[in-house]
Order: sequence, then C-alpha cells, then structure tokens
Amino acid sequence: MDICSHTDLWFLQEDVILGKNILSLLPSHTYHKLIVDFQDVLINNKTINNSFRLPLNDTTYYGECRLMPFEGNVLCRYTDITNRENIKFKLTQAYEEMQEIQNIAKIGKWSLNIETNMIDYTGFCGENSEERKMPPISLDYYMEHFIIPEDREKMRIWVGKILRHPYKQRISYRISVMQKIYYMSVKCIYSEKDKQYKHSRKIEGIVQDVTEMHKRRNDISMLTHVIFNANESIFGVFPDGTLKFANQIFRQVHGIGIDEDVSKYKIYNTGYGFAPNKDVWDERVQSMQTRVEMNFSYHNQQIDKDSEPVIYGGKFYKMTEDNGTYSYWAFAYDITQQVRYESEMKRYNQLMYTLFNNIPASISIKDVNDGFRFIYRNSINEDESRLQKDLMSAVRISDFDIFPKEEAWRIRKEDININETGEPLHRITQNIDADGELQYYDILKLKIDDPNFSPMILSIKWNITQLEIMKRKLVDAKQKAEESDRLKTIFLANISHEIRTPLNAIVGFSDIMAECDDQKQRKIYYKIIDQSTKRLLKFIEDILLLSRIESGEVKLTMVDISLNNLCHQVYDYIDGKIPPLVTVMFESSNKDITICLDEKYVIQIFMILIKTSCRFIEKEGNVWFGYVDKGDYVECYVKDSGKGLMNDGKEVFSLFTKYNYGNDGSELELTICYALVHLMGGNIIAQSTEGVGSKFVFILPK
Repeated sequence: MDICSHTDLWFLQEDVILGKNILSLLPSHTYHKLIVDFQDVLINNKTINNSFRLPLNDTTYYGECRLMPFEGNVLCRYTDITNRENIKFKLTQAYEEMQEIQNIAKIGKWSLNIETNMIDYTGFCGENSEERKMPPISLDYYMEHFIIPEDREKMRIWVGKILRHPYKQRISYRISVMQKIYYMSVKCIYSEKDKQYKHSRKIEGIVQDVTEMHKRRNDISMLTHVIFNANESIFGVFPDGTLKFANQIFRQVHGIGIDEDVSKYKIYNTGYGFAPNKDVWDERVQSMQTRVEMNFSYHNQQIDKDSEPVIYGGKFYKMTEDNGTYSYWAFAYDITQQVRYESEMKRYNQLMYTLFNNIPASISIKDVNDGFRFIYRNSINEDESRLQKDLMSAVRISDFDIFPKEEAWRIRKEDININETGEPLHRITQNIDADGELQYYDILKLKIDDPNFSPMILSIKWNITQLEIMKRKLVDAKQKAEESDRLKTIFLANISHEIRTPLNAIVGFSDIMAECDDQKQRKIYYKIIDQSTKRLLKFIEDILLLSRIESGEVKLTMVDISLNNLCHQVYDYIDGKIPPLVTVMFESSNKDITICLDEKYVIQIFMILIKTSCRFIEKEGNVWFGYVDKGDYVECYVKDSGKGLMNDGKEVFSLFTKYNYGNDGSELELTICYALVHLMGGNIIAQSTEGVGSKFVFILPK
C-alpha cells in the first residue's frame, strides 16, 4: 500500500514492492513462516516481532520484522540485520564446529610392544577420512621416517616416561606424510603383561589426527579478533551480571581499558543503559527463561555528560555453557540517527496528512506505471460521496472503480496525454451535485517525474462555486450599472425633450399672444399655453413621484377598503374625463372584498390605466374595469376594445415607451403604475392584440 524506505536494499525499493502482493514475492519457507504472523495480526489485532531469513538472488538476507495492526491494515517495520546475523552465524558456526570435532573426532588406537619395540597403528591420518590399519613398524623406523626432526627428541623423552609410568602420559607431535605435515595427539591408556610371554609388556593408547583442530584454532582466533574489533557493541554476561566478554566498542563507550580484565565488572555497574541497575538486569534474565533471544533498545548516556544520549538497538541471546550453566550475549548497534530520522519522517507525514486533509481542495495522486491507479486521495475529495468507505480505504483503485465508464475513459485519456506530453492541464468545469446544485471546479493536473520512483499524475481540484457565483454577480452588477447608466442617459434625453416641447409652446405662443390684438385669436393662444403649462406641470409631478417611489420616500397609508366602493369612486372620478364616444363600464363583482391597501394610489392606478385604454380607441369603443377574487390575492383589470398597443406589451411599463396615442398624458404614467403596484407587494402585466384591444391586470395581495 505504501512504503517509507530508509535503506538501499534493492528488494525494499518502491519500484520493487509498492503496489504488489509482498507475500507472493517471498521465498516459500519465508512465506509459510510470515503468513502465520500476518494473519495473527489481522485476526487478533496484536503486534508481533519476528526475524526471517530471505534468500533472494543467490544472496541470503536477514531481517527483523515488526507487524502492527493499523486501521484494518498491517503496518510493517523491517530492520535489516544481515551483518549482525552474519556475525552471529560465524560465532554459532565456530561453536558448532568445535562441538562437531568433539562428537565426531576420529580417534585411532596404537600399541607399543616393549620387547620387540614394534608399533601397531589403526586410525586416521591425512586427508583420507577412512580408518586404516598400518602394518607393524619399529619405533625407530617410525621416528626416522615419519616424525619431523624437531619433534624426535621430544618423542624419545616421552617413550622413556611411558616405560616407567605409562598411565595417562600424553604427547603431541608432528609427522610428515607425502610432504604434508600433520599434527598428532597420543595418550597412553593402560599397559599389561602379554598373555603369551609373561615377562613382556604392551603399552596401549589412543591417537588422533588433530591437524584440522589446529586449523580451527587459527580460525577461531581470527574470528575472535574480528568480533573484538567489530563496529557493534558486543558483550557476554554471566547470570549474576559479571561481564564475561566485552569487545573494543563496549570498552570505549564505558571507559574500560582494552587490556583490562572485564570479569571484575558487573553489567549493572557500568552505567550501561541496557541494564542500569541490578533489578533491571534480573528482569532481563528472568524474561529469558522461556526464550533464547529477544530484541531490545535503550538510551545510553555518554561518558561526556554534555553529549546527547545514544540510542542502541539489537538482540539479546542466551547461550548454554559447557558446564550446563548459561551466559547471555548482546549485539547492539547505534540507531540514534535512524530513530531521529524515523521521528522526523513521522512528524513530516503527520504534518502533510493534516495539511492535505484540511486544505479546501480535492487532491489525488496516481501511479502511471500501475495503470494510473490511485496511491493517495485526501478526505475532502468530493468523489467520496460516490464510494463506500471500504472502497475508499482500499488500495489500487482506479477511475473505473469510481466513475461511469464513459467519464472514466475521458479522465484516462487526459492522464495519458499529460504523461506523454508532460504538459499540465488547467480548466474550469461545472456539474450538478447530489442536491441538484450547480457546482464549479478549477482543475489542475500535472506530471511528477523523479528518477527514484515511478512517474505520477497529481490532480488538484478546487471548488470555486462561491467565487464563480460572486464573479457572475459582479458581471451582472456591472451590466446593470451599465444599463442604468444608459437608461439615465435616455431618461435625461427624454426629460429634456418632454420639458422643452411644452416650454417652447409656452414661450412661443406667449410672444405671439403679446403681439396679437385679435381677442379671439388670443383665446386660442391662451388655451394652447394653458394646456402646455398643465402638461409640463403634470410631467414634473410624475417625475417627482417616480423619484420619490424609487428612493423609498413614498409611505403607504394602508387601511381596510371595500374594493366595490373604491371602484365606484373611480367611476365617479373618470366621468366627464373621457372622450365622448368612449363608454367606461364598471363590471361589478358579486362578492364585495375588503383588503388592506392605500386607497389613493389604487384609485390613481385605475385612473391611469382607464385613461390609457381610452387613448387606444380612435373613434368609439368601450373600456371595462373591475376585480376578481383569486383566493390569496385580488386580480384587478382594465380592458378596452381599441386597436391595441403598437408593441407586444412586454415593455409598456419602461420609461418613455412610445405608444400610438397622442400627446395627452405623460409617458411616465404606466411606469408609475408599475412602481406603485410593486410598492404594495403586487405585480402588473399588459396583454395586447392589435385590432382587438388591450388588457391591463394588476394583482394585489390580501
């Protein structure tokens, strides 16, 4: 699933085991040993330490593996102990070889006839391991032709001793056979009188070729030298805590002289962190009652008190002595930097984990060489909503396990293109979430290349919905501001026109009337000036009213009013103010309705709409008005039989919209109607069919 490697061992590199079934890569005997611990950790949720032998590529490695339960997975910590195990193996091998020499030593027999001075020999000598019997030869011949000159005198003296006191006399000497030197060890066992000759005696004993033993001694001396000068701290201790052996590193760390006798020291009096006091040492010994080895680690304070403590780790062994007692051996090495590095990596990983899982972005990483499968996905990834928790925690899932097939292929093609070209991909996308809300995302994909591991595709997906909404609001606000600025320009232009037209009439006819003496003509001019003045005054009043409405200065006086009575008032007000051939009719409702509204402004709305409808009638026609109860609201209407609006009625309430009626009335009146209706919480619409008539409908809430 994941790996944090602190070694250059080839089989512990990411490209070898990451994403693969590590159990299937193990040798058969290692697999059968490890699978038991692996299943035990998963089933019983406990931590197991064990050591394993790994024969890989004609090389044997040794590792210490700590298996720990971790969120339903197994966290493995592998420590390479190959060097230590090799040293241990050599020590064990030397010890076993010594035992083998004792157990399978090929010892022969010899006898010396004192009367005849003849030697009989049955035994082993030389490279031929088969037992053989030599023909009897004289002692003088044996000394002359086999024993090397330097050892002949020693042999003569020994023969003299055995003639006097043969029992348990021992001698070692060298012989030469086919120009090779062999070491022989001879010991007298007993002597007796010959049964045939009463006065003759035969001295018998054992003889052994100890040539290999001498060679082994040289090897052991060399091995002892290597152990003494090893880079590890190696020491042996008796059960009572007395030091049996301490190599050079141990002596340097604890201030013991190189040639000093270590047997005068107790392990718990050396300031050694492994056993700082006798109680701790006794606990160590007690823990080894049912085992022969165990792992350990400890902090050891340096002799220099200003130096930081050194952290040691290693193994502790129980060894059986020849006399049946036990001794304890420890192999320790400095793991200070390793522990510090692991601590830093844990802190760094925790920091990155916290950062990635709290950053407001969806982050994922895919392994290119593993079929673009995910090797990391943070918890904010919005795709988690599509997956079950067990799938999210699984390793080696791909886009095809998450998305529909078509979408997964689209994403895969993007990843392939990024991997082949090395060019990053940046785009803005949108989609609908589970709640039906539109979401916007900023997606960045790029390739990560590194010579130490497989290329990866990094994807960062930011949810920019709020930013995009704000951006769109700003765009809308800008458009509205631009539209408002345009409307203001049009508004000012129209105001200028609407004010200038009556003013020109007033000023012009005033000048003409001042020079005219004809009273009849002067009355005509006066009437024109009066109409223009009223029109100008009405237009200014409409502008001021509309401005007050839009600025919020108009305050409604809301009271309960009978709509039936209100419509009768409208009918009374409109009587005499309509064209002669136009008939205005109030369509009385069967149900009188009382609602809370501003009476003055509702009457004004009816008056404006009725006069507007009258203007759409060229000669003669009818105008109807009334109301209809719709339950939660009242629908008021004004309709006519005129020729209809020149446009489709959608923009009749806009400022200065031109209609097909004359100059009688302000072109702001319908805009004022729209503003008043909305001020009272209602809405107003216009419906028109050319040649048939128009209908205005405004809705008032109850």
